[in-house]
Amino acid sequence: ETRTEVDDDGEISPSASGIESLKSWIEGS
Repeated sequence: ETRTEVDDDGEISPSASGIESLKSWIEGS
């Protein structure tokens, strides 16, 4: 599960756990 947080500028960025999930997804693709 990837969680996202909305930054002050309004952009959505991955949280700490989301970044790890994203890294593993990129490496696995």
